[in-house]
Amino acid sequence: MPAVSLSDTLASNRCGRAIALIALSTPVRLAADAFPNNYAEWLGASGELWVLGVAIWGLVFLPKMLPHHVAPD
Repeated sequence: MPAVSLSDTLASNRCGRAIALIALSTPVRLAADAFPNNYAEWLGASGELWVLGVAIWGLVFLPKMLPHHVAPD
């Protein structure tokens, strides 16, 4: 049975976390319309979730696009 490192486990779960955060930002954004008294707070929370999800997504995929990972022609 091959050994699995903790860093590999965390890296495999990052993509799922990013997608979950981006998906969660949509109903939070819709809540802003449902609760107009707290519109700015809901909108801010939605934006924070989206930015956090995109940042995690970037941390997962940006290193894979660096030159040392690209196959030579």
